[in-house]
Amino acid sequence: MKRLLLILILTFSFQTLTKAEDIKDFQIEGMSIGDSLLDYTSKQEIIDTSNAPYNSKKFSMYSKLFEEGSKYDGYLVHYKTDDPKFIIKALQGMILFKNNFSECLKIKKTIVSDLDQTFNDMKKNSWQSKHAADKSGKSISNNTEFSLKFGHIRIICNDWSDNMEYVDKLAVSIVTKEFDYWINNEAYD
Repeated sequence: MKRLLLILILTFSFQTLTKAEDIKDFQIEGMSIGDSLLDYTSKQEIIDTSNAPYNSKKFSMYSKLFEEGSKYDGYLVHYKTDDPKFIIKALQGMILFKNNFSECLKIKKTIVSDLDQTFNDMKKNSWQSKHAADKSGKSISNNTEFSLKFGHIRIICNDWSDNMEYVDKLAVSIVTKEFDYWINNEAYD
């Protein structure tokens, strides 16, 4: 029953995307690309809890759990490390699935189907690969991406290996082209 409720909530949350014409129209729990992270938390909290777990330090990451009753368990935001306004360049809503990759894939399939209807004329690409963050090659990332003029929307299920300190998760990401280039070409070099 909980899974059915989650699928319904996520499906209805994507209905607003049909009217979106600008990157700022895409929201996760009210947050958008281009917003200042300062609108959602204090500067001191950002400074105290952000990190840059990549080889390249161009972008920093801030994450936080949502309160109970939210569509997502938490969120992850990336902003330029040297930006005093903490402008959001990548935004990800996450649902955690502790050791339940198959359940993650079921919900991902429902979300992708809904987005297919919304973006029926947009380029879509799906793939599964080893996650770049796991040097052992044992972590899997199952992805579907909708390419848009500002960047992309990606729905991901990550199945982390036991040697990684991450929890399996479903992620819905909204990413600018600038951040996408960095994460794919510079972040882990």
